[in-house]
Amino acid sequence: MATAGVPFDFGSFRSSFEKVSRQSLLNLTDLPLDVKRHLSNVYCLLCAVVAAAAAGIASDIYFRLGGTLTHLGALFTVMWLGATPATKSNQRSRSAVLAATAFFQGCSAGQIVNLGLELNPMIVLSALAGTSICFACFSLAALVSKRRSFLYLGGMLSSAATVLLGLHLAAMFGMALPAGLSLYLGLAIFMGYVVFDTQVIVERAIQGDRDHVRHSLDLFQDLFAIFIRLVIIMSRSEMEQRRRQEQQRRREK
Repeated sequence: MATAGVPFDFGSFRSSFEKVSRQSLLNLTDLPLDVKRHLSNVYCLLCAVVAAAAAGIASDIYFRLGGTLTHLGALFTVMWLGATPATKSNQRSRSAVLAATAFFQGCSAGQIVNLGLELNPMIVLSALAGTSICFACFSLAALVSKRRSFLYLGGMLSSAATVLLGLHLAAMFGMALPAGLSLYLGLAIFMGYVVFDTQVIVERAIQGDRDHVRHSLDLFQDLFAIFIRLVIIMSRSEMEQRRRQEQQRRREK
């Protein structure tokens, strides 16, 4: 605090603040260097996988490739990745299969994204921005927090996911549920999984598990689920707003 008669040295304060900020950003955790390199590989591969999913979405919008085959293709490739042990010799092939998984999932969700684009292109842009911000913030929170501090979320998230599955089954059998309940619950669950999966990846890496393909798959599933749910929520909101505007115009006539 500046004392009376002594001007506050804003330049010194700013340089000190920037120094601390840079040090904090460059040293997010006290993780070993090899673990940090593993995380770098995970996030670099995740970016490539997201690009593959975007290509799948675009392919479905323009060529209508999505359907039962892409659903089965995504399921098969995920099962193949889970059953195939990670080795140096199959690293590239497993990365290619992961990209194929993302492409198939993108194709399967293409019409959902296309509906958002037809309603309002800002829906997809807003969902993309919201997903990026949420994923970055929750991942950063997991990385800068104390080790294993969020692993307790695993049981809670698994229980919530079971409830979500029950809601889907109830809806399939015609049970009336509050509008958007499963969407918002699913959104909250996958946001929690971003934190949980990030810390699980860190712990596995410390213990010697450097399967960055499988780890990228875990994070991609969380990120993609958040994005699709945001698109659906915003699309429903846009349709509801248009319906109200139409009703208002009819009353005025």
